[in-house]
Amino acid sequence: MAQQAALYTQVHPPTAVTHCAAAWLTRPDPQNGGTGGGPSAAALPDLVVVRSTQLEVHAVRSTPGHEAGSNGSAPGASLEVLASSQLFGVVESVAVLRGRGAGQRDALLLTFREAKLSVLHWDAARHELAPSSLHFFEGDTSLKQGRSAFPYPPLAATDPLGRCGAVLMFRHQLAVLPAVDSELLALGIAGEAEGQQDGGQGGQGGAGGAAAVGNSYVDNLGKAGIKEVRDAVFLHGYNEPVLALLHEAEPTWAGNLRIKKDTCMLSALSLNLTRKQNPKIFGAANLPSDASRLSAAPCGGVLVLAQHLVLYYRQGQQAGVVLHPSVLPPRAPPQQLNLFDARAMQAAGGPGPAAAQYAREHAMDVFPETVPSAVQFCDSSQAGELRATADGASVCWLSRDTAVLCLRSGQLLQLTVVPKPGGGGRALAVGRAGAAPQASCCCCLTQDAGQQQAALLFLGSAAGDSLLVSATPSAGTKRQAEACAAAPASAEVGPEDHGRQEAKRLRLESMEEVAAGEGTAAAAAAGQEQSADSAQQAQQHQQQQQQQQQQTEGPAQAGGAAAADYDSEDEEAMIYGTALIAPAAAAAATVPGAGEAGTAGAAGATAAAAPAVEQQLRYQMRVLDSLANIGPVRDVAIADPGLPEVPPYAVACSGEGKGGTLSVLRRSVVPDVITEVPLPGVLGAWAVHHRPAATAAGQGREAAHHAFLLMSFPDGTKVLSTGEELREVTESVEFAVDVPTLAAGSVCGGRCIVQVFPQGVRLLDGEESLQDVWAADLAGSAGAAAADGAAASIVAADVRDPYVALLLSDGSAALLEADPEARRLNPLSTGDAEAAAAAALRPAADADGIVACSLYGDTCGWLRQAVVGVAADASNAAAEGATYCLVCRASGAIELFALPSWQRVFASAGLADGHPLLFSGSSAGAVDPGEGSGPPVVEARLVSFGPVGAGRSDAAAGRASGAAACEAPLLLALTADHQLLAYKAFAWPSSASGGGIAQLRFRRVQLDVPPLLPPAAAASAAGAAPALRLQRLHCFEGMGEEIPFSGVFVAGQHPHWLIAAWGALLAHPHHLPQPAAPGQAALGAVGFTPFHNVNCPWGFILATGGARSGIQISQLPAKARLDAPWPRQRVAIKGTPLKVAHYAEADLFAVLTARQVPFRPFLPEEEEPGDPQASYSYALAEAAAKARGVMQGHELRLVWPAGGWQAVWRHELLPGEKALSVAAVRLRDQLSGATVPLLAVGAALPAGEDYPCGGRLLLFEVTRGEAGSGQWDGRLIYTREFKGPVTALAGLEGYLLLASGNRIETCALSSITTTSTKEDGTISTHTSWRVQRSAFYDGPMLLTSLNVVKNFVLLGDVAHSVQFVRYKDEGRQLSLLSKDFNRAAITASQFIINGSSLHLASADAAGTLRLLSYLPNHPESWKGQRLVAWGAFHLGDAASAMQRLRLQPPTPEDRTTRQAVLLASAPGSLALLAPLALPPGWEAAPTVAALRALQRELALLRPQAAGLNPGAFRRRYAAVPPSLQGGRCFSKPLSLEEQGVLDGDLLLQYLLLPRQQQEGAAEAAGLERAQLLELLQSLWRAGGTLL
Repeated sequence: MAQQAALYTQVHPPTAVTHCAAAWLTRPDPQNGGTGGGPSAAALPDLVVVRSTQLEVHAVRSTPGHEAGSNGSAPGASLEVLASSQLFGVVESVAVLRGRGAGQRDALLLTFREAKLSVLHWDAARHELAPSSLHFFEGDTSLKQGRSAFPYPPLAATDPLGRCGAVLMFRHQLAVLPAVDSELLALGIAGEAEGQQDGGQGGQGGAGGAAAVGNSYVDNLGKAGIKEVRDAVFLHGYNEPVLALLHEAEPTWAGNLRIKKDTCMLSALSLNLTRKQNPKIFGAANLPSDASRLSAAPCGGVLVLAQHLVLYYRQGQQAGVVLHPSVLPPRAPPQQLNLFDARAMQAAGGPGPAAAQYAREHAMDVFPETVPSAVQFCDSSQAGELRATADGASVCWLSRDTAVLCLRSGQLLQLTVVPKPGGGGRALAVGRAGAAPQASCCCCLTQDAGQQQAALLFLGSAAGDSLLVSATPSAGTKRQAEACAAAPASAEVGPEDHGRQEAKRLRLESMEEVAAGEGTAAAAAAGQEQSADSAQQAQQHQQQQQQQQQQTEGPAQAGGAAAADYDSEDEEAMIYGTALIAPAAAAAATVPGAGEAGTAGAAGATAAAAPAVEQQLRYQMRVLDSLANIGPVRDVAIADPGLPEVPPYAVACSGEGKGGTLSVLRRSVVPDVITEVPLPGVLGAWAVHHRPAATAAGQGREAAHHAFLLMSFPDGTKVLSTGEELREVTESVEFAVDVPTLAAGSVCGGRCIVQVFPQGVRLLDGEESLQDVWAADLAGSAGAAAADGAAASIVAADVRDPYVALLLSDGSAALLEADPEARRLNPLSTGDAEAAAAAALRPAADADGIVACSLYGDTCGWLRQAVVGVAADASNAAAEGATYCLVCRASGAIELFALPSWQRVFASAGLADGHPLLFSGSSAGAVDPGEGSGPPVVEARLVSFGPVGAGRSDAAAGRASGAAACEAPLLLALTADHQLLAYKAFAWPSSASGGGIAQLRFRRVQLDVPPLLPPAAAASAAGAAPALRLQRLHCFEGMGEEIPFSGVFVAGQHPHWLIAAWGALLAHPHHLPQPAAPGQAALGAVGFTPFHNVNCPWGFILATGGARSGIQISQLPAKARLDAPWPRQRVAIKGTPLKVAHYAEADLFAVLTARQVPFRPFLPEEEEPGDPQASYSYALAEAAAKARGVMQGHELRLVWPAGGWQAVWRHELLPGEKALSVAAVRLRDQLSGATVPLLAVGAALPAGEDYPCGGRLLLFEVTRGEAGSGQWDGRLIYTREFKGPVTALAGLEGYLLLASGNRIETCALSSITTTSTKEDGTISTHTSWRVQRSAFYDGPMLLTSLNVVKNFVLLGDVAHSVQFVRYKDEGRQLSLLSKDFNRAAITASQFIINGSSLHLASADAAGTLRLLSYLPNHPESWKGQRLVAWGAFHLGDAASAMQRLRLQPPTPEDRTTRQAVLLASAPGSLALLAPLALPPGWEAAPTVAALRALQRELALLRPQAAGLNPGAFRRRYAAVPPSLQGGRCFSKPLSLEEQGVLDGDLLLQYLLLPRQQQEGAAEAAGLERAQLLELLQSLWRAGGTLL
C-alpha cells in the first residue's frame, strides 16, 4: 500500500465554557498577606476558565470611569487574558488549593480521564502556568477492582483552608493529597528556590510561593459501604478537613421509583492526614435518587441539589425547599384503573380508550409512592410559583449564607440560609433572581459580599455566551435595610401588617436591557421598580405575564415557568429577566410596615410551619464583559460561491432555546470595498491629518477627517486631497513629489505634516513647506559615515508626535523632535542626554549596526504603573515616560529608551533567535553580541491599545467597551527569513532588586499566522532601491464604522489582521482575490493606512501589488465581530437550530429549528383501539403537554444572506414530528429529463416506546414570491411516509437517496402536468410530483450518516461503524463493496479526496477519528470485503458534523484535486483534516517519516501544558470501553509507523522553538530548518481553504 497520510489541525479553538474557578494564582490573597499585585491591580482573584481542551487564565481589570462609589455601586470590570494553553486532554474537573502561609498563592488542580491529576502553579518569572506535580493513578489496576468502565470521571476537591486536596475516582476510590510547604519540595516553585536560566531569579515572585501537595495515599471507601460516589465537597468550619460525599447505596431508575426511590446518602468523613484515617462524623440517609450535586455553604453545612428539591444538611440539622409542585404528594391518591371491570371497559369503548381517558384525567397527578421522603421537612410554599428544575444546576455563593442557583433552563434563583423563627436551626429561603444564558458553571469573584457591597459573578455557559455580571444593591433597599437594622428588637408585626406582607408575594421586577453590542461590556441600566398594592393585582400581573410568554416564540422554562423574554436584536451581550431579589436574614421580630420593603419568605422547618418574615434586598444586575461562544455546534454547512472575490464560508447551528443562532464563520476578513483604483507600481499610502491654526483651539468632528493622501511610487509621490472626493493636487503642493515616500504623519497636534523620503525629511504646514532636514546632515551629526564613502540615506522611518525616528543606511539612527512653537524639527540629542543619545543611536560594533528603530507611546500608562523601577532615580523621567524609542541591532539585541532623557528601560539579547523569554541581564542592560545569531530583524514595533472607542464620539464608540483592548505592550518583530515573532510584556517583581522594583520582561506568544510571511512580490520588482524598506507593521485604533477595533495590520504576500482584544492579539488573514492564471503574479499588500473620510468613515486604504496593483478604499465588514478566533456574525434564530443546508441555486440556507410553540393536539393514535399501555402512554404525553400549554415544534426556515440574514419563509411540521435531516438536492425528472433543484427534509414521527417510530419525506420547491417583491418563497410539493425515521438525505446521480431506519433507498422523481380551462376561457396548467422507489440496501441497525461522491455511498451506523456501497444505474442496484468489521457508534462521516484516491473518514461518539480506504488488492482487506484502516486518532470531543471542502493547491501549477474535511464538535471547536499537499519534488514516504520523527522530538523538547503527553492522548481511542460509547476493535492496533494521521497541533509548536532548538529538531527529522519551514508553509497554504 502506498504511503497515506493526512494532517489534523484544530483551526478554531473550543468556545463552550465547561469549568470555571476563582483563584489567587498570579498574586497572593490580600487577606492572606498579599499585596494585591501592584498599585493598579484590583483586589480581585484571577478567573480560571476551561473550554474542554483549552485552559485560560483571565485577570479582572477595573474599567476606567466605573469605579465604586460611596453608595456601594459595582465597579466596571473587564477580562484580560493572562495565559491560554491548548491541552492534550479533556479537563473533567477543576479545583483550587488555597494558599495557607503569608503571601502564599493558590494552586490549580485539573483531573483527566481515567485517573490523572495535574497540579499547576503560576510561574511569575515566565508568566505562565507550570506543573508542580503530576499524579497518575491508572497504573494501579487493583483500584479498578476488575471493572473497565467508569461513568463518573475523576473529581477533584480541595479543603477551603488549603490543608489538602482529594480526588474521587473509580466509583469509590479516594486519593488524598496533603498540602505541604512548597519550600520543602525543592521543585523550584518557592519564591527563592528557582534559580534558572532566566537571570537567576525565582519563579514565584514572592516569599510565600504557591501552594503544593505532597505524596498521596488512596483509601477504598467501598470497605466503609460508600459506593457509587456522585459528588464530593469539603465543608467549612472544621478543625480537620471534612469531606462530604454524595453516593448511592442501591441504584434505581425512573421506572422503579414506586418500589425503590430514596437511594442516595450523604456521608461526612473527617480526614486525619497524620494517621491516614477517615472516620465518619455524620451523615444523612434516604436522599432522593435524583440527587446529583453538592455545594458547601461557607456558613457551615452542605446543599444537596436534586431534580425538584434543594436540601440543606448540617450536623444535626436538615432543611430544604421545593422548587416544583410535581414532587409534592397529592391531597388524595389517584383512583386506580381496573382494566378487568367489563362494564366500565364496555362503556369506555375498550381497554385502550379507557386507559387513554384515565391518562388525560390524571396526567399531572403524582403517585404518593414516588414522592421523596425529604419533602416532609421542606418548604413548599413557593413551588407553584417557581416551577423550576435544579437538575444540572450550578451554585455560586455570594456571601456566607447567600447563594445564586444557576438552573439549566437559564433561570437564576437566590438561596439564603436563614435562622428559623425562635431559633433552633436554620432554613432555606428562595426567590427568583433573573435569567441568563444556560450556565454550565459559575463562580463568585468577590469574597463575602455583604448588603453594602457589590458581588461580581462569572456565569460560564456551554450553550451561550459566558457573562461577567455584577449584582449591586440598590440605594433604596439599602436604606430600608439600615432602617430595619436600627429598629428596636422588641417591635412585632401585627395581624394586619402580617396579612399585608403575605399579600405582597414575591414579584418579578422588570429590568432594562443592560448590554449593548456583542461581546463587550455593557453600560449600566437601572431596573424600574414595580410593586403591587394587593394580592389581587399581583395575581393579575402574573397571569398577564404567563399569557404573553405563551404567545412568544421562545421556549418556556422547565416546568412551564418561562424566563423573561429577551427578544432584542442584539442577542449576545445581554442579561435579561428580573432584578435579583436576595432575602437578607432579619431578626426574629421585625418592625411594623416592613412588608412594604420586602416580602415574606418561607423559612419554616416543615411545609406546615409558619414562614418567617424577612427583609428583601434588591439588586441591580448588569453585564460587564462576556466571552463569546459558538457552541454547541450541531451542524455546519459550507457555502462556496466559486468567485475569487467571495471566499467560502461556514454557517454553524449554535446555541439552544431562545439563544439559538446561526454563526456565520469566515476564515479571513473580507472587507467592504468602496472603490478600487488601478495604480501600477504603487509602494505605499499614508493618510495624514492637518488642522489649520485657526481651528487649533477647538476642533469638531469634521476636523478628524484626513486632509491628504500620499501614495509612493518608485519614481515619485502623488498627493491627493481627501475632501468629499479624492482630488490629485500633486502639482500644487510643496510635498517632495519627485522621490518615493518612506513615511508620513502629523506632528505639533496636527498642525504640521512630516514627509520622510530617502534623502531627508520635510516639514509642512498643509500645502506649504516649512523645513527640510537632509539625511547627510543627520549622518554627519551622528559621527558616522557609510562604509563605501557614499552619502547615507534614510531607509526606514517612524512618526509619532512629536518625534520622528529615522533609520539610516550606515547602520545608525536619528531622532527628531518637532517644536510646536517654532514649527521646526530639531535633533533630540542636546543637554545632559546627548551622550546617552549618541550611544543609543550609533552602532555598538562594526557588525552590530541598528537594523530597526521605532517609537512607542505608552498611552495606557502600563510602563509607568506596572514597572515601578522605570526611571526610579529620575522623577521627571517617570512623569514624562509617555514615548519610548525601540532600537534593534544586527546581533538580535533590543533596547528600549525613555524619551527625551534617553534612559534605558530595557535591554536584552536573543530577539532574532526567538527565545521564549526576553529579560534584562544582571548588569542592567549589558547586551550580548550574540554569536551565531539568526537572521537579523528587519522591522520591530512595540504597541499597546487603550479603549477601542477612545477619541470617537459617535454611537459606535458609545457602545464599545471602556476597557483597554491590550494594555500591556506587545513586541512584534519581522526577521529577514520572513518570520513574525510576537512577545508580550509583563512585570516581574524581582526579589533580588529589592524595594518592590518590578523588572520588565517579555514572553513569547503564539499567533495563528503562517510559518512564513514574505513581503509582497511586487515591492522589489517595481524598481525601488534594494535598501528601501517598506513598512509592513501598521497600527490602527478605533477602526470600523459600526464596531470599532484596534490592532496591527501586517502587509505582505499573506496580509493579516492582528486584532487586539482582551489583552491578546487575534490573527485573521486578509482576503485578496488571487489571479486564476498560473503565470500571473500573486496579489499582495504593499501598504496600508487608516482612512477617515465623509464617504469612508473609519475605513482604510490598502495598496496592493502584483497582478492588480493599485489601491482599495475599504471598510471593515459592518456586522462581523473580529475579536474572536474567526471573524463571525450571528443570526438570531430564537430557537434551537438543528440542521442547516446551503441551497446554492438561490444562495439560501435551509435551517431546521425547534422551539416552544403553543400546544397543538397530537395526531390521532389509530382508528381502532390499541394496547392499553400504549394508549395510556400516548395520551399521557398529550395531556401533559396540554396542561403545560406549550410543546416543542419543529419547522423549516429559509434564511437569505442577501436579505440581511432574515427568514423569508417557514414551514411548520406536524405536531410531535421531529425534523432530522435536510439537504439541497438536484433531481432528474424522469419524464422530461430536466434537472430540478429541490429541498428535501427528513422527519420522524415518534409515538412513544410502545409504537414503532415512523418517518416522513418532504420535498420543497424554492421560487420567487409575488411579482416585484423579490423575496424567496417555498412550496411543499410532495410528502410521503416511511416505516422508519428519515435520518439522512443526499442526491445520487439525479436520484434522491435517503436513509430510513436501517435501509437506504433511491427514489426517482416524476412530474405530472395537468391542464384545465377556467370559466373565462383561460387555460391553466398544474404540475404535480411523484416519487417512486427504485433501489434499496439494508444496513446493519440504524443509519446515522450518508455521504455521496459520484456513485459511491458511505454509510455510518449507530453501532456497526461504516459501510462502502456503490450504485449501478444498470439495473438500479445498490451493492456493498466493503465495510469496517469493527464496532463504533458513528456520529459523522465523510470522504477525503486526494487526486485519484478516495478515502473514508468516520468519527464515533467516543471522540475517535478513523481513516479507511477501499483496497481490494491489500492482503488485509480479505479480497476487498474489509476496509483497510490507515489512521486512528483521538479527538477528545466527539465530532457532531463533517463537511467536505476544496483545498487550494500548494503551487499555481499544481492542478491536483484535493478535498479536505471540516470537523465540528459540540464545544465549538473546528478542525481540518486534509490530505498532505507536498511542494514539488517532495516524496510522500520520506516526508511522512520526517514529520513523524519531528512529532516525537517536539513531544520531548516542548514542555506541554499541564504535563500531558500528546502521544498518549491521541492513542486514547483504544482505552475507551464500549459501555462509554467506545468502539470494539477486532483488528490489531496500528503501529506508530502505520499511523497515517499527523498531529498538526503538535507540529505547529515547532515554530515556537528558539532557532537553535529548531535546527536540532530539524536535524532529528532528517531535514534542514529551511526545508522544514518550507514544508510547513506548503501545508498551511493548502490548508487555508477558507481564505
